[in-house]
Parts: sequence; structure tokens; C-alpha cells
Amino acid sequence: MAVICRSLSIFTLCLLLQGCAGTVDRLKSVVQAARPGGVAGQTIPALTPAQARSGQLLSVELPGGAGRALAARVVTTGGAETFSTTDPLTLTLRQGRLVETRGLPQDLISADPGPPLSALRSGARHSGLWQVIGPDDQVTDIRLDCAVKVCRSGGLRRIEEHCTGLGFSVINQFVTNAAHSLLWSRQWVGPAAGYALLQRPDQPDVPVPSPLCSGEREPPSYLAENAK
Repeated sequence: MAVICRSLSIFTLCLLLQGCAGTVDRLKSVVQAARPGGVAGQTIPALTPAQARSGQLLSVELPGGAGRALAARVVTTGGAETFSTTDPLTLTLRQGRLVETRGLPQDLISADPGPPLSALRSGARHSGLWQVIGPDDQVTDIRLDCAVKVCRSGGLRRIEEHCTGLGFSVINQFVTNAAHSLLWSRQWVGPAAGYALLQRPDQPDVPVPSPLCSGEREPPSYLAENAK
């Protein structure tokens, strides 16, 4: 049986950082939001516009309606960014896609969900792999086939990814800006955990599960421009 570490402490995260003396202080002083298992409906504390736009903070709404938390970026390595709440729950994103969690009862151990968000095009298809921990502490591989729909609204790029297979039907949703930075997303963690809502703190909530794209497709001019 594989031994899986499902909790990563702030101390361990700091060991991975050089000059991380301010990491714990930043988490304690800035991350003052609802914790997993806390009271649903608690709100993110007031942030300055610079803090909200910095990319160093992530608003996280956890599966199961446990409330909303604020996570700080504590590790950046190999193109992946790891964010941690004060509990700590950690979430790792690679180019906007959720690829790992630690601290949930049934974690996402690893994921290869598909191409980067910037490369997704309407009508494209790809396969994705999610490796999740089960109640028996065994890792299960879930491979799904995904179809993509992309549209634009108000200068933002909206992406819906419909993935099916092995009896699962998953819809991942993303909103990015012109620079392909993630502003808002609803991403699948696994069959037990469900979905996590991840967004930049200065972004408004997006009604869920209303479709982000209602029949529109990304204009051909935009596709040609970004294919250069």
C-alpha cells in the first residue's frame, strides 16, 4: 500500500522556501477567513487592491459547503504554484489548473487534466487523468475524455470543459483575462470531494452551475491572433 502524506504543514512548506521567514506571519496576518469545517458564509477580510491583484492570494471555496477561505502562495516550483490556508490545506495549480491537494479527507494526489488553459480551443478534445485517494487509502486512477467550449465576454475568456468516462460526468469552468491569468474557476477535485471554487480575491462571484458559454464560440480572429 502506498503511504500518502495528506497533510503538509507550514513548517514543511517553509523548508522548501529560501528566505521564507515572512510566510507564516503573512498567513497569520492576511489569511483571516473561514477555515475548512468552519461556519459557511464567513467572508474574506478586506484586502487592498494591490493585495487582491498580486496573484499571491487565492480565494478558496471548499467542497461540501464548508465556507470560504483565503490561501497564500507559499511555493512556486517548476511552473506550479502551491497555496496554503492556515489549517493548512494546500492546493497546487499548474498554469491555472488544479493538480494536487493536501489536507482533504480524500485528496487529489496528482492530476494531468489536459493542455494549459491558454491552449484550449472550442471543439477541441483531450483526455485527462486524476489520481485520487480513496477511503481505503488506495490511489485510484480516473481517466476521462474531455470536450472544450471557449467563448469571450467583456474582454474575458470563458472556458467550459466537459469530461466523461467510467460513469463520471465532470464540468470544469474557468475565466481568464487576456494574459491567460486565472480569475475564477470551478475545478473537480475528485468523486468524494467534488468541486473547489478558486478565484482571485478581487473578482466577483460567478453563478454556478450556470453555463459560462451559451452557444457562443471564440471569434476566429481571436484564435488566429493567439495562434501566432
